[in-house]
Amino acid sequence: MKKKLLIVISLLLVLNAFSCERKSEVNSVENVPENPTEPPSISLATFYNPSKTEKNLISKMSEQNIDVDIRFYASSDTSDASEMLNLDMISGDCPDVLHIPAQDMKICVKSGYMTDLYPLLESSPTLKKADFLPNVIAGLDVDGKLPAICDGFILSTAVAKTEIVGNDAENWLPEQALDLFKTTPADTNFLKNSPRPSDVSYYLTECLAVEAVEACDFGGEYRKMLDFIAETPEITGNEMTEYSENGIIDEVTIFGIDSSISSQIFAGFQGKDVTFVGYPSENGKGYLTEANTMFGIPEISPNKDTALELISLMMTDISANSYLRIGVPALEKRIQDDLKVSKYTQTSINCPVNIGDEEVQMPEEKIQQVLDYIRNIDFDPYQANAEISSIIQQEFWKFLNNEITAQECSDTLNNRISLYLSETN
Repeated sequence: MKKKLLIVISLLLVLNAFSCERKSEVNSVENVPENPTEPPSISLATFYNPSKTEKNLISKMSEQNIDVDIRFYASSDTSDASEMLNLDMISGDCPDVLHIPAQDMKICVKSGYMTDLYPLLESSPTLKKADFLPNVIAGLDVDGKLPAICDGFILSTAVAKTEIVGNDAENWLPEQALDLFKTTPADTNFLKNSPRPSDVSYYLTECLAVEAVEACDFGGEYRKMLDFIAETPEITGNEMTEYSENGIIDEVTIFGIDSSISSQIFAGFQGKDVTFVGYPSENGKGYLTEANTMFGIPEISPNKDTALELISLMMTDISANSYLRIGVPALEKRIQDDLKVSKYTQTSINCPVNIGDEEVQMPEEKIQQVLDYIRNIDFDPYQANAEISSIIQQEFWKFLNNEITAQECSDTLNNRISLYLSETN
């Protein structure tokens, strides 16, 4: 399916090259309808069910005298949705805005099919480059161009008790994690809230696997960690054990500037100081990022300025895009708005949480610690790849169940991931 998408986009680029003169004519009359009495129209292609917000989006754009045609490519399989979209695009029925998953957008971006949004942001009255978190823009930038943007992201990392790991363990190295594991008392869990022994093995290899994919080599630090796990059978079992909160480290997923932070990071450690140790990594990037949804404007769209205004609305107005409720906002203003949500709102980061017998509000300095961490991550919108993750999980599961050795696991992953990357790139 990825090969098909690349072939389709290549054909589009060739066709586009032969229609440069016609394209210039089209761009010169941007947003001018054939019938002057009709409002200009713009088309939005999305893989996400727009039923909740479709009417609001159409209504708000109509206030600007702009008609919106929302094309919902419905499928339980995103590859099928991709194919349906591609068929429309190759037939010449290209949408003005793409609202699609990160991995589908990645293919469009790598093919050079998307408009550079930097010039549009400069002239936009509603959305500017400066509105974004600087590290988000840095992650979206491709060779000095901005081919796509995202409305937010989910951040997966881990925190630990500072009194045990210290302040210099942020985004720690594999050897730091293993040193702590080896010295953890028998009556204390290395990981909090981990119902299976194998959860420790998954934690120890999570980011090392990502680094191995980037290096196209599972024989380095990843293989070393597999050797350690093989020598430590107490962390390979998958049977359910007694649930316990007594532990040093907790894996956390930040779904937004909301109660997911105050409940996991503050209340989860009884209000004590924590350090963002992350997952063990060699490159100091002990976290995983996943872009929520991505927006882009195809280069051949004749309505680029209007397209950006539609994107701006969907980036800033929850009533026009319900997916804004999920993830850390990409825009600084939305973060500030979330920080102001009343403590009486249950999902607010300001809502008091239970610590012992008391209800306590998360202190400002602890909220700031989380925000500083978020603003300093090396954001990668395309890091999450379900197919690669599935391949790694399959082989790692075999390894944990003693079906293959560490060497066999490493070699097989090298072969399978290399084959996948060569087919998709």
